[in-house]
Formats: sequence, structure tokens, C-alpha cells
Amino acid sequence: PARSLGNLARLLKPVTGRMVIEVPNAESLITYLFGELTPIYDVPRHLYFYGPDTLAALLKKTGYRIESMRLSSRPNQFVRCFRAGIGRIPFEPWRLKADQMLGSAEFLAAMEPLSSYAEQLKLGASIRVVVSRQV
Repeated sequence: PARSLGNLARLLKPVTGRMVIEVPNAESLITYLFGELTPIYDVPRHLYFYGPDTLAALLKKTGYRIESMRLSSRPNQFVRCFRAGIGRIPFEPWRLKADQMLGSAEFLAAMEPLSSYAEQLKLGASIRVVVSRQV
């Protein structure tokens, strides 16, 4: 990632060029609650894991200035983690009922306060950074 980011930095126009980067947050509420069930460990899509500080250090090292950083969560990210855990339910009727509940609009809506809480704690599931080239 460092080499690729360094190459991309050289393509940005100084002063006016901007790039948006979004990666999973390895230090998120979802990661703390669900561990290995989180989408962050979806190899080969995710090979490197970052928290806000490690991502900021990498970006600065590779020639970027951070304009803004936001940690965000979406309800469907929590639903996805719950869905990953369904396979661990030992009793099939319970698995089927859990799958049915997770597919409901009501369950998705119930995850909205949890998503908001994660953001308030600055433990959002995603890190979105807007960067410019260091001059």
C-alpha cells in the first residue's frame, strides 16, 4: 500500500488535488464486538488492517496531508456481522428464525441507534479520509 499511495500522491495536483480513501476500521465497535465475524477479515478483499492512527501515519509517510477524517457506521454493517454468526447457531430451527429476523426491515432499523452510538464513540466501522498532496 505504501508504494501505491506514494505513486498516487505524485498524480494529485498540488494545492487543488484531492483523493477520498475509505477503509474498514480495525479499531471499530463492530470489530470489538464481533471479532473474526466482521467484514474487515474478508480476505482477499482486505489484506491490510488500519485504525485511524495507523492510516494517518501511512498517509503522512507517503506524501499526503489529511484534510478530514470521519469514522462512520451503517446499520447494514451490523446486520452483516450478525448474519455471519448465524452459521454458529447449533439448532436449525433457531438458525432459520434468526435468518428471518435479520432479513426484516425492523431489524435493520434497530441497528440505526447502534450505528449512531459507534460514531459517537469514534469507533465507526469505516474510516473515510480526504487527503491532498503535501507541498
